[in-house]
Amino acid sequence: MIDKYLANDGGEQEAAIGDDVCCVCLSRVATVHAYPCGHTISCRLCATMMLKASAKAKEEHFRCIICRSNVHRLRHVRSNPGFVLKPHPH
Repeated sequence: MIDKYLANDGGEQEAAIGDDVCCVCLSRVATVHAYPCGHTISCRLCATMMLKASAKAKEEHFRCIICRSNVHRLRHVRSNPGFVLKPHPH
């Protein structure tokens, strides 16, 4: 599970005002959702670090950092900016 997740490691966007901010690093957009609880838990980088730490500690289950329920699946949802850039009138 971790290897598959790491293989798709893409660039992370810094969080802008109004974005869902990663509750771990507080600097990037939270794009990783835990299932079945559905919480948006972190950015991809922090989720990767948490999965590695969980595997290293040989924990039986990875748990949601918000509600502590067992996580059966993580899903990375690419962020969609909530604003549109418009050119300045000249």
